[in-house]
Amino acid sequence: MRAIKPGPFDLFILVNFALLLMMTGIVYYAAEWEFGLYAAVFIGAGFLLWRVLRKYSYPMWLFLALEVGILAHFAGGLIHFGPHNTRLYGHYFIGLRFDKYVHLYNSLVGSVALRHLFRQVGLSLRRMESFIVIAVVLGIGALIEIVEYLAVTTMPSTGVGDYANNMQDLIFNLAGGSLGMLLVNRLARTRLIDAPGEDREAAGPSGSNEL
Repeated sequence: MRAIKPGPFDLFILVNFALLLMMTGIVYYAAEWEFGLYAAVFIGAGFLLWRVLRKYSYPMWLFLALEVGILAHFAGGLIHFGPHNTRLYGHYFIGLRFDKYVHLYNSLVGSVALRHLFRQVGLSLRRMESFIVIAVVLGIGALIEIVEYLAVTTMPSTGVGDYANNMQDLIFNLAGGSLGMLLVNRLARTRLIDAPGEDREAAGPSGSNEL
């Protein structure tokens, strides 16, 4: 098998591995065991994604959009302020907790990234594309909620919240994934990107930077 030269995706994964390791050190020092668990899960998932997905091409703006979501997650868990030194995830902005904005944003960007990946591998979903992308986003969100449940059942104190909070997280995942596909469909109608459902040749390792 021909070796794949390092590219932007490798740099993206390397930078975020370094951030996760730094985060792990911080949470160990601060005894924030919940986010230590998340960091360990993300490191394992990130390594698997790197092994499988590094052969495809991605636009730079997609890396930047994903990075904003990752940094928002770090900030939500590590930044504390206010009278009770509450972490950012626990603060409300315009009636919503900060974590709901993170769920909405990451699901939106995730749906766009998944749609791009499906096109890269040559997966033709036609009229089912939006439904399947949103379903995958919801599935990934559900896996994250399972990890949070494991944190609740194995750690003495977490900031996960109750059943209603978990369902609200999934609702905002659904909203974000739906908004992402609405954005993709809108851009497709203006011909800025290829329309959902149109067949295109798999881009493979040397694919284009289309959305």
